[in-house]
Amino acid sequence: NRCTRILRSMLAFARAESSERWTEEIKAVLRRAVRAIEIEEPESEAEIVLSLTKEHAVVLMSPIEIEQVVINLIRNAIQAEASVIVVGLTVADDSVAQITVSDDGKGMEDPVPGSAFEAFYTTHPDSGSGLGLTIAREIVEDHGGEISIVKSDSEGSVVRVELPLAQSQVLVLPQRS
Repeated sequence: NRCTRILRSMLAFARAESSERWTEEIKAVLRRAVRAIEIEEPESEAEIVLSLTKEHAVVLMSPIEIEQVVINLIRNAIQAEASVIVVGLTVADDSVAQITVSDDGKGMEDPVPGSAFEAFYTTHPDSGSGLGLTIAREIVEDHGGEISIVKSDSEGSVVRVELPLAQSQVLVLPQRS
C-alpha cells in the first residue's frame, strides 16, 4: 500500500549512511533492552523474564538498532496487556541467533499476522503508532535477518527474530623458514 512504500522510502533515506556495526554478544543487547523498557514503562505491571542460552551468540550488528527492535517487541506485548513477557535467546545450527519475545497478552486477531508488519497497522489505536513492527522488520532485514510472528491468538503472541552469527575469522600466518 502507498503508506508502506512512503515509509520504506523514508527509512531507506534515513539509512542512506550505513549504521556503524561491530560484533557484540547479543545477550548484552537483550539485557540493555529489558532495562530500557523497565525505565521507559515504569507503570507496566508486566513481569519481563530473560531466558538466555549459555552458548555464545556474537552478532555483527548495530547494537542500538537491535536493542530498538527488542524494545518495540516488548512494548507491543505491554500494549497487549501481557502479565508475563519472556525474552528468549537460543542458537540454531551454530549459525543463527534466535531471539523470541513471548507474551500471554491478548494476541492479534486474524488476519493481523500477515499485515502486522505494514506501516500504520495497529491493534492499539489509543497507544500505538503502527510503526513498531515495520521499523523492526526494516532493521532486522538490514542486518541480514528475518522476523516473523510465530503465534498470535487469545493466549498471547510469539515473535521470532533470527540474526546470523558473526563468522569467526581465522588468520593463518605464513611460517618463517
